[in-house]
Amino acid sequence: MPELPDLTVFAENLAARYNNRTISRVQVVREKPILPITQADFIKRLEGKKITAVRRHGKQLVFSLDTQEELWVHLMLHGDMYALQGTDPLPGSACISLSFDNGSMLCFADRTTWMKMSIIPVSGNPPSWASAGVDPLSDVFNRELLEGVLKKKRRTVLKPLLMDQKLIGGIGNAFADEILWKAGILPQRTAGTLSADEISELHRAIRDVLQDAIRNIRTQGGKKITGEIRGFLIVHGKEQGTCPRCASQLQFSLLNTRGTWHCPSCQR
Repeated sequence: MPELPDLTVFAENLAARYNNRTISRVQVVREKPILPITQADFIKRLEGKKITAVRRHGKQLVFSLDTQEELWVHLMLHGDMYALQGTDPLPGSACISLSFDNGSMLCFADRTTWMKMSIIPVSGNPPSWASAGVDPLSDVFNRELLEGVLKKKRRTVLKPLLMDQKLIGGIGNAFADEILWKAGILPQRTAGTLSADEISELHRAIRDVLQDAIRNIRTQGGKKITGEIRGFLIVHGKEQGTCPRCASQLQFSLLNTRGTWHCPSCQR
């Protein structure tokens, strides 16, 4: 599933392609992602409308329209986006396609149809499935805010806490591992066991890891709007890997059913 760094870059690349483009046709191949809105209403509220901006919100993408409405998209686990031309065939997993006034097309695809899409007013509440937690790269996400979250959830295991979209928006499995390694903290620790210094290290690691990841994905991903670039990660997914900080063998485990990598020596 794409996480905050991926979606930040996707939003930039989508904006470069589709800002100020008018949606000339909407094709609904599979309607499950847009329910409970009807197919007819979904099409009516998009066709003839211009995209004015694209941004990331937590783990979601938000397309601003010139009608003071927004198209929210959650790719979930298997969702993909394809930049096509009007003559290109749709992929077999296509759910929704948007055709534009310049002949280009944006296809949202998901073989499981788990992805979610909704149209809401700019002044309305985000969809119920959207990340509600604070954005970890926003100005309001300071050390004191993080400390407050940790104190409120003092019995919660750290890695699931970082991934809880109701608390912090945008961090998933891969970058939670990277953040905790950077901070030198075991993923199995509970929030209430962190010292003041460890809270500072965790806050610094969250910002640094996510910002570094955005830079890496921009450099390595080019104009990508789908997929995951993970070759630059230090610990997550490194089967038989060693810790670059202390040369110990990295350890894999399941934590709340999620594959987790950490260094048993220098993460404490």
